[in-house]
Amino acid sequence: MIRKLTLAALVLVFALPAAAQNDNTRQFVNKAAVSDMFEIESSKLALQKSNTDEIKKFAQMMVDDHTKTSDDLKSMAQKMQGMQVPTALDPEHQQKLSQLQSASGRQFDQDYRTMQVQGHQDAVKLFEDYAKNGDNNELKSWTNNTLPKLRRHLQAAEGLPGSQAPSVGAAQQGSGGQQQTAQRQRLAPLASPGQDQMLASDLRGTRVYGANNENVGDINDVLIDHNGRVSALIVGVGGFLGIGEKNVAVPFDALEFGGNRRGTTGSGTQGQGQGTQQPDRIVLRGMSRSDLDGAPNFNSKGSRTGTDNRSR
Repeated sequence: MIRKLTLAALVLVFALPAAAQNDNTRQFVNKAAVSDMFEIESSKLALQKSNTDEIKKFAQMMVDDHTKTSDDLKSMAQKMQGMQVPTALDPEHQQKLSQLQSASGRQFDQDYRTMQVQGHQDAVKLFEDYAKNGDNNELKSWTNNTLPKLRRHLQAAEGLPGSQAPSVGAAQQGSGGQQQTAQRQRLAPLASPGQDQMLASDLRGTRVYGANNENVGDINDVLIDHNGRVSALIVGVGGFLGIGEKNVAVPFDALEFGGNRRGTTGSGTQGQGQGTQQPDRIVLRGMSRSDLDGAPNFNSKGSRTGTDNRSR
């Protein structure tokens, strides 16, 4: 009996360090895989939404490089018994991706740059820690070989346009003067609207249609957050001549703009045409008139009950 207990104790003694090592590697694999997924998905958005050449070039590099590191990580994880590589983003990164999905124009570039700098700072630290303290030799060797590329990614991200202030990291690389010049250019008053810009007044009164091409109502107002992003458009639904209608706040990313035409504001430059973009119609994605009829009334004072009968 004593011999059996001794053997069991020895097994437990050797098993505990192994379990701790597995946890160390598992945490690294999980975080590295999620980081890769976010870099790829956010950069695919940048390729679609950004109008800045530097952002697009960087984003393509992110898609290419992080697809490779993701494939390498999956290949190594398959050799580790019981190791599972996550296939979906965690809540934190999913929230960041949703923020990018709802941003546009200069705000998108700024948010994307900020997330890329922070993400690569975290990735460099994650890889440095595992290269120093990791327990899987093959994975440690891979992290050491991957670190130089991640550091180059971080340096490139710090040099991207879209920041509100010069990056400390970029200044340390000797490009502080360039960063300050770029910042002044970004904060300078605009002489004319960009290709993807519109005024809130351009939206007021624009007709909104459901997914089945049914007339839903008109835009009454625009809801903006403290970062300057458009959170929602306020659609007047129901009623007659503004009487008895209710306001429904529809998230901005649930709307699709169609039939854009140039307005009369602004002078237009570089062959962009005259004025801001004025949409002829706005279409709800996957929603109909009945969906908005059943939606809660939006009250600017914070209450979600009652009827707001203000005239448009």
